[in-house]
Amino acid sequence: MLLFEGLLERITLGRLAIEQRDVNNKIRHLDRALQILGEGLRTHLDTKAGGELALQLDGLYAYCSVRLLHANAHSDTAALDEVHGLIKQVADAWRETRP
Repeated sequence: MLLFEGLLERITLGRLAIEQRDVNNKIRHLDRALQILGEGLRTHLDTKAGGELALQLDGLYAYCSVRLLHANAHSDTAALDEVHGLIKQVADAWRETRP
């Protein structure tokens, strides 16, 4: 859950930086979001044991990475909103499965 929360926070901070025209913080926050997504969430998927669900998550994380790169390059808040919504759905579902 910490990875999801950190990722969502970085996306929110990246969006705020775009709105404030703060290029340095935009880059810093969105780079960190990409790192959490790639090295934290995507790398630790076990596609053999996790089956179809792990494969679907891998595809979703790959798509979100592309959208974050686009958002960073073009200061696109709509792309950030899209990724935030997708990741929030996964985080909420994960939260519901925990005892």
